[in-house]
Amino acid sequence: MTIVVPCRDRPQELDATLAGVTQHVRPGDTLLVVDSASRAAQAMADVARKHGVTLVRLDVPGASRARNAGWQLADTDVVVFVDDTVVVADGWLDALVQPLAQDPQLGFVAGRIEPIGGGNRWAPVAVHSHPVPRTVQAGDPAPGDSASLAVRTAALRAVGGFDERLGPGTWFAAADDLNLLDRILLAGLPGRYEPAARAGSPQPEDSQEHLAKIWAYGKASGGRLALLARHDRRVTRLVAPQVLPGLRRKSGMAGDPADGSRASRSPLLAAVRAAGTLTGFVAGLALLRAPIPPPTRAPATTPR
Repeated sequence: MTIVVPCRDRPQELDATLAGVTQHVRPGDTLLVVDSASRAAQAMADVARKHGVTLVRLDVPGASRARNAGWQLADTDVVVFVDDTVVVADGWLDALVQPLAQDPQLGFVAGRIEPIGGGNRWAPVAVHSHPVPRTVQAGDPAPGDSASLAVRTAALRAVGGFDERLGPGTWFAAADDLNLLDRILLAGLPGRYEPAARAGSPQPEDSQEHLAKIWAYGKASGGRLALLARHDRRVTRLVAPQVLPGLRRKSGMAGDPADGSRASRSPLLAAVRAAGTLTGFVAGLALLRAPIPPPTRAPATTPR
């Protein structure tokens, strides 16, 4: 398989991620670090060289661009994505890809994301820590994200990869991964949440950083809903209560058991998330009208 690690200007975090991921790489696997226009380019290259992995350098920032450039270099049936801040546990990779080998109908498998650190009083963000595996269809709560995700290369090709208008490095600062999963599910390929594939994700250390993340995730969720509304309004109606706490309470719908963000625990977080989602939805209707742009291709040379 091919493992893609997008990164930008976090050499220490990348070092820790690669220290764990390289322990899982087997003969025949490929590990690619895709640097999306780091200002500290040499520091990122030094970390990649330290771990003996291939580094691909892009001149334009964007996590979705980096992921697209990485998977398009793959000549394997499965591509695994892991973020440059994630620390993987023992057995992570086998647990993540085994369901794809067992069920040829699955389009992707998302792993368990547990919180690391977090010095503020609010609940963790962007974690998926429910202990029970589950299979998901279009409209089901999001099973995970690209922090730890295995996708069939054929599924990536079929839907055109990540939408580069979304994700870190863009105004819609997240949700490029959830949008990808939406499109794979809408294409008729089910997905799976696999808690045995464990990894940890750092949490905000102060309340201001936490609020900024909630606002960003809200904007991105609104953009995701705007894109869904153009393709399948039934699925949009199912997804909307999952990202808007007020709608969830009004509908009596329980929160996603695999989603640890639980912004609705705090009225302030719920208000920030709802305002961000509404802002992102309106902006998405205006800015995301065109079809998904072609995915970024990596340079012809990939220096080590």
